Amino acid sequence: MKKKSSKPAIGGILILIAGLLALVMGVMFLAFDSSDFESWGYDASDYDMSLSELDSVLGACGALVLILGLVAILGGVFAIMRKGFALAIIGGICGMVAIGFGLGALLSLIGLIIVGISKDEF
Repeated sequence: MKKKSSKPAIGGILILIAGLLALVMGVMFLAFDSSDFESWGYDASDYDMSLSELDSVLGACGALVLILGLVAILGGVFAIMRKGFALAIIGGICGMVAIGFGLGALLSLIGLIIVGISKDEF
């Protein structure tokens, strides 16, 4: 019989929080509009990127961060349920890559380490 501890649940919760932070950050990227940048004093002539190009880059980044956040949430849930060790690890990695305001990457790293050392409980 497998020894049960709270390590996978704790690691999963940290990864889950990182995924939620990434989702919020992704939505913020998608919510920005070129008019926001104009009101903040962004002058496209000072840079090599127009406002429409900046909109496109932020949209692509927002979509990518949303996808990474969703995978992190899924990995956190699987870690909490003690099923799918590989998906829990992948979720932790996605949570780190998605950054989530910086705090998400740290939480995901800690969660990833905790899930990794509790592999025998899956």
